[in-house]
Amino acid sequence: MATLNLGAIRYNWKGAYNSSTDYVVNDVVSNAGNSYVCIQAHTTAQALGNATAYWNIMSSAGTNGTDISTTLTTQGDILYRDGSGLQRLPKGTAGQVLQMNSGATAPEYGTVSSDFVKVAHTKLSSNATSITMSNVFSTTYDIYHVNFQFLFNASGQIYLELEKSSDSSFQNANYYFNSNMASRSGSSSSIQNQGDWNYGNFRSHENQASSTVNPGMWHMKFNRPMEAIETRWQHHISQYDGSSSREFYGGGWNGNAEAHSGFKLTSTNGSMRTGASVTVYGYKY
Repeated sequence: MATLNLGAIRYNWKGAYNSSTDYVVNDVVSNAGNSYVCIQAHTTAQALGNATAYWNIMSSAGTNGTDISTTLTTQGDILYRDGSGLQRLPKGTAGQVLQMNSGATAPEYGTVSSDFVKVAHTKLSSNATSITMSNVFSTTYDIYHVNFQFLFNASGQIYLELEKSSDSSFQNANYYFNSNMASRSGSSSSIQNQGDWNYGNFRSHENQASSTVNPGMWHMKFNRPMEAIETRWQHHISQYDGSSSREFYGGGWNGNAEAHSGFKLTSTNGSMRTGASVTVYGYKY
């Protein structure tokens, strides 16, 4: 009758491999993260391996994640896999979004671009005599809409100058514009024509009161300001000066055929108050 060895039915865990230990069939040892099962008893040291006369591998160590630290080197990095293995995607810059590349093979960071998008915004945290919106125009959009909400607490004007793309200086000549103004004060109303030819800037707002806080809103559209042509615009200004309301409609252009990348709004005879804001939107054809 055959003899059944109950002790050999299961694997026998022997811990870490020791070359001076005797091993029998079904003994299991560990070495360098792998585990091996003995398939032939032996009393002398026999090298471990995947398929030797004495040992077969049972399991092998996989990636434990420690190699990620050599791939990700900077705070904000993202890990992704390309066709060959793990790759590092460096963090993008402020305002960028994560998107797929043009070949739809890997992620990348890029700037949001759509048919209509807000490209810039600022709001005064204290009184100021000017607001500069530098480098807000680009070739990405054909038309730019500027929304200027202002608070003004002294008599004076707000005027606009365009920023030259070539050297970031502000154009202070060759502005041509006209406006039709409708005003209302109590029971009286009037319509006036205003404008200037070859003026040093675009006078966009006039406030006649000197003591009260007077609100207003100014909308302006620029057509392809980054092209080397005469930058053209349309404007609509709505204001209240404490005693009467006014509406201005009109348009104009800068006579210099060059690209403009931004603009500056400057007040005369007093400051623009805290809370005044400028928002720039871009449109595509």
